[in-house]
Amino acid sequence: MEEMLILGFGVDTNDNWPILLLEAKSEETLLALKMSPVEGLTVTLALKERSPLECISQELLCRIIGKLKGEIHAMEVVVLDDEVFRAKLRVKQHEEEFIFDCRLGDGLALAVRFGVAIYVPRSLLEEKGQQSEALKKTILDLEVFLAAQSEAPLLANWEPESPYKM
Repeated sequence: MEEMLILGFGVDTNDNWPILLLEAKSEETLLALKMSPVEGLTVTLALKERSPLECISQELLCRIIGKLKGEIHAMEVVVLDDEVFRAKLRVKQHEEEFIFDCRLGDGLALAVRFGVAIYVPRSLLEEKGQQSEALKKTILDLEVFLAAQSEAPLLANWEPESPYKM
């Protein structure tokens, strides 16, 4: 597993869906993860340190984990098939670890909120990772994106079909 850093957001010009760009911490390999506008919104709001009603399930999960004296200690990106990504949250409670499957956007948003590491399988980086400065230039600077982002544009073109397709 490779630890990743959130580098920035972009928008797929074909369908206006958000793309989150991750960069491997140990090398300059980039991984672009396309997600639905709703998932992009949840990650954006987590990065802005906001917890609105749109993310009430995440807020509830944070409270439940806290009350149970647990903590999220890592998030892993999982590939279900060639085009679909999900996440696994690793939660520790005392000495026991629990692993929960979730949507990619929810997993990323919770990882951001809890300040935990995001991991990607090495095989995924080797297959889908890119070492391209051109790709970096197409992604908006994260701070610029967050400063300019409101919730409405992300939801404007949302259609529920195939939310996890790359």
